[in-house]
Amino acid sequence: MASGYIGYKQGSQKAVTARFFAVVQSLDVLKKVKAGDLAGATSGLESVCFANSLAVLSESGWRSEAFRKIEVPSLKEYRAKYRTNQADWSVTEQLLQVYLEQKP
Repeated sequence: MASGYIGYKQGSQKAVTARFFAVVQSLDVLKKVKAGDLAGATSGLESVCFANSLAVLSESGWRSEAFRKIEVPSLKEYRAKYRTNQADWSVTEQLLQVYLEQKP
């Protein structure tokens, strides 16, 4: 029973930490939009999207097959249209590309 509670608490803390960073990142993007820095806002949203996508795809215990079926085609389409210059890719994008190229 105690191990279940510990697992629950650790999972809850991970979720709160993820939400904390989502708030920080979202607020940063909102400030950039309001200031008219659409390029900076877009870059911020891309970073969040790519990092979260990598986190989901690299987690084998989660239902990554559902994410692959629902979101990966759209993610690939976006990257093919707007993120074609590999020299501009962050390390996260480079790792994400490896997962996007994997067959389900």
